[in-house]
Amino acid sequence: MIITFTLNTGMNITANIPDFNSEDFANKLNNPQTLFISVGNNGFQKHALAGWHEEVKNEN
Repeated sequence: MIITFTLNTGMNITANIPDFNSEDFANKLNNPQTLFISVGNNGFQKHALAGWHEEVKNEN
């Protein structure tokens, strides 16, 4: 699954995350104990996240 994270700075981080579960991710974001989001070898503070979405592939 290809996910794009948008940070408060306007920067986008796109990652291919196998077996991504959007419901589980949303639940973790709502957890007050979650402070940092890891993406591959990088990551960012949760408060820096402005939004995220799953990329949709066109199967034409």
